[in-house]
Amino acid sequence: MVKADANNLYNAGMLMTVYASNATGDDAIAAYQRAENIFNEAIATGYADESGNIYYYLFHSYYGQKDVNRDEFLPKAKNALLEGIKLYPKNSTILDGLMNLYTAEEGIGDPAELTTMIEESLKADPTNYDLWFGRGRVYNAMKNYDECIKSFKKCVELRPEDYDANFYTGYFIIEKANAQIEALNPDGVIISSGPGCPTDAGEVMATVKELWGKYPMFGIGLGCQLICLAKGATVDTLPHGHRGGYPVRCCENGKITSTAQNHAYAVNRDSLAGTGLTVLYENVTDLSVEGVKDAENNVIGVQFAPESAPGPQDNYALFDRFITMMKEDN
Repeated sequence: MVKADANNLYNAGMLMTVYASNATGDDAIAAYQRAENIFNEAIATGYADESGNIYYYLFHSYYGQKDVNRDEFLPKAKNALLEGIKLYPKNSTILDGLMNLYTAEEGIGDPAELTTMIEESLKADPTNYDLWFGRGRVYNAMKNYDECIKSFKKCVELRPEDYDANFYTGYFIIEKANAQIEALNPDGVIISSGPGCPTDAGEVMATVKELWGKYPMFGIGLGCQLICLAKGATVDTLPHGHRGGYPVRCCENGKITSTAQNHAYAVNRDSLAGTGLTVLYENVTDLSVEGVKDAENNVIGVQFAPESAPGPQDNYALFDRFITMMKEDN
């Protein structure tokens, strides 16, 4: 019997894996099974190359069958990569496969096991985008947000125009902030005033969205605008900015109070429809929105500065209201 050529087996296995990745259903499973057999035969025949990518493709042949029997094929997929990285420790493709597997499949292994391998690979190849990207995913799985963010910032440095690198840098900055807030377990959250354009504070807006309904929130000035933007409302530039003292009307009881203001933007009243927010205060002079509320989720926001006192202590009651919201929530 003629012994199959190991190189031909490897090439046939690669082609079968590519075919399987583009197939569906039973055809894909059958192709992955055939690729698995071919690669194992190639290894048994003595196939070897400088890179060791055969173990990466063997991993894919197992991983493609995980829906048939996860308990059988996920460990096989993991072991193929571990065997490959043991034999070819400089192979960043195999390491990338491990990083993806460990972060995509719960319970497959502790991502911390990979950090030493990642750091060693980066020493040898410090501009490898895929390694830095995988490093970010691994450290996110470990909840080490500082190292995670560092990784994605490096990705941005390597590819400044890359969407994923820029997106995940911002995303994990937000996740870090959310984790810090969760760790504090606050009674409530105040979204403070500016200065600044509300549409430039996307990271804060995303945090507001994430915390909505978890804690009572009180937005002041820019914070009020961000509360509204987080729920899908829009903000307009005022024809004439509000600078100084202005009377506002409470829409709950009609009471008018004097307020201190210093802002150039206002929430578009019509855009509040469908957001769950309603107008709490309006400006007496131009009827612009000066405050909003979401009673169901314990959220209020005001455009003016309630801590100022143009009419002595007119608006201090807003802080009492927020304290009451926190007490009732707890």
